[in-house]
Amino acid sequence: QDLRALLEVGREAVAKALERPVPQLVFDCAQEIGHVTGFLPNLPDFPRASPHIDKAGLSAARRRVLSDIGDAVARALDLDMQEIARPEDILRGLEPTKTRRLLQWLLIAASRACHLKTGPARFCSEGARVPHELEAQRKAVECLHLV
Repeated sequence: QDLRALLEVGREAVAKALERPVPQLVFDCAQEIGHVTGFLPNLPDFPRASPHIDKAGLSAARRRVLSDIGDAVARALDLDMQEIARPEDILRGLEPTKTRRLLQWLLIAASRACHLKTGPARFCSEGARVPHELEAQRKAVECLHLV
């Protein structure tokens, strides 16, 4: 289920999805946050199953995308990589707590990057006025309808 469809169902559906976030949800959140803040501008499309990709190749491609998200967050917040959920664990659903923490850090990293890039009271992306870092975080969360 994609993020937009999930959000249309309501807050309870989002809360249930966050109990054990799936890789597609992590990617969709990163993509939405990126649209608002400009963070992760080169995020590739999330690999989808197709007849041209075997299961191992699909899994490797998804690990690379999830690894790119984790690496960007770790660099932006100067985190130890041990604190970031491993892509393999996200794919298997083994670390839901670390995966949820990655989503929180993603919001913080994106809002900081946006704030540093534009300064107070400027626009991160079209229509997203960000007077300070906390406002950027609030806007990113609003974007995901998780407030």
